[in-house]
Amino acid sequence: YREKGNYVNALKQYELAEEIFKTSEPIQPLYLAIVCHNMALTCFHTCDYSTALDFYHLSLNMKRTIHDLDPLDLAASYSGISSVLETFGRYDEALANTEQSFQIRSAILPKLHPDLIINHNQFGLIYMGLGNLNKALKHYEKALEIQQLTLPENHKTLVTLNSNLSSLCGDLGNYDMALEKMERAIDIQLQLGLEAREVDTITMYSNYGLIWAEKLQYDKALEQYQLALDLVNQNQPLINHSAHAELRLKIGQIHAQKTNYDEALNCFNQAIDIYNKILSSRNHQDFVHCYVPIADVYQDKNDYEKSLEYYKLTLDCFRNSSSAEDTVLATIYANIGVLYENMRNTPAALYYNEKALEILLKLSTDDAVRPDLVPIYVNLAGVYSIDKNPLEALKYSEKALETALKCLSTDHPLVDKCMKLVGKLRKEQEEQAATAAARLKSNPICPIL
Repeated sequence: YREKGNYVNALKQYELAEEIFKTSEPIQPLYLAIVCHNMALTCFHTCDYSTALDFYHLSLNMKRTIHDLDPLDLAASYSGISSVLETFGRYDEALANTEQSFQIRSAILPKLHPDLIINHNQFGLIYMGLGNLNKALKHYEKALEIQQLTLPENHKTLVTLNSNLSSLCGDLGNYDMALEKMERAIDIQLQLGLEAREVDTITMYSNYGLIWAEKLQYDKALEQYQLALDLVNQNQPLINHSAHAELRLKIGQIHAQKTNYDEALNCFNQAIDIYNKILSSRNHQDFVHCYVPIADVYQDKNDYEKSLEYYKLTLDCFRNSSSAEDTVLATIYANIGVLYENMRNTPAALYYNEKALEILLKLSTDDAVRPDLVPIYVNLAGVYSIDKNPLEALKYSEKALETALKCLSTDHPLVDKCMKLVGKLRKEQEEQAATAAARLKSNPICPIL
């Protein structure tokens, strides 16, 4: 059932197996551990990440009591735990678990064993989350090398690998390569059989559309979203699935970009309706992904009070979540900063942008420059310009450009934006200096005798 994407029935069967193993004599901890591990995998696929993490820990604790356990079983548990922690944005913990899994596997398995692809993929995802895109790329390249040497050309691991590489290329602003990798992932997925992983196929069409949206080709993006939506409508269990909610959000964002605000709000509210049916609390962090675009729409409509109301809802979600992702919180602070900038409330704008900057600088390392720092520096430059502080404005615009050139491709839109901003602010300073010099020349200051 799980392989066919029928996770509800899969979970029912695992629960029956768990009950049988619990009541049988003698109790077999290994079988129970395997069942718990499989239940964790199933919960992960249904996006019930907290329950998945509980089952992974339960399985790991059982395995630790078994004296003659194959160490590779422990490696699988650490790997599963890492997947959930990475999804939560708890990257340091995820990295520690992936390293434990990798140490076990690399000590036992040949250097080019296919199981090591799992770890390299996880390393790649984690380093992407940490903003270290160069390290992420190295691990994806290693995973690709192992795959090419040990597995068939169209093996299912290539679906995940190409999908992850597509995301990385998108983050680097190399959208053509991102499209190429996602097309390859979809092609392999369809060759393997659409019914095997319908949710995954929906997600890939959705992500493929997102790349077109990043290229500002909104009609092509909507084409891919419609393909994903057709799959949802053909499969009743997916109507109330998080993948459907995420798809509605992406469609809504396209409508927002095209200034079809009513249609955008309708899509965002459809996503909220889906999450209301599948999540236990209105303060669940997934609601953040609904509230933020709604706030953005109201900001675009110049309804700043309504926008602020939804941003406050996002902060409530973070206050009530133990697994909130710091990078998402930084983005929200930055968005609130932009809102206050538009309201010409520069003290509040500075406060929220500086909070965002503080979070991202803490997550930065000496060998990794975070691309998400660039828009924060741009925001701060804008606030200081409004506040009539040209020196600070220029300082932050130059920081933005320096950071962008270190971590983004030269044709990325942000690089062009930063170059124009720096040029504009430098020109303004030169003009102000020339005006001041001319004024001084026409009205020289007489020395006091």
